Amino acid sequence: MFDTRLVQSSFMKNVLKALRDLIKEAFWDMSSVDFLKYHCDHILAVCLNLVSIFKILKCMGNNDIITLRAEDNRGTLVLRFEAPNLEKVSDYGMKLMN
Repeated sequence: MFDTRLVQSSFMKNVLKALRDLIKEAFWDMSSVDFLKYHCDHILAVCLNLVSIFKILKCMGNNDIITLRAEDNRGTLVLRFEAPNLEKVSDYGMKLMN
């Protein structure tokens, strides 16, 4: 299982925006660096379609807190966007690539 929480989500959104036209797919090696909360049962690399994840990230507010979660052997990444005042919480899922 992999579960992280990132407060400065606009940084992640801007990086992916810059890369989406250059790279279509990418492996992310997940580590605890820069995450507010981080839990990972084992070393994990996830393969993402950057165009697809950026479409989801466009739904995120600039100040939203983002939680990323992936269960072992499920093949899906869940993205949760929370407004800082908790007025709005949105969940999105995307299939991971092989």
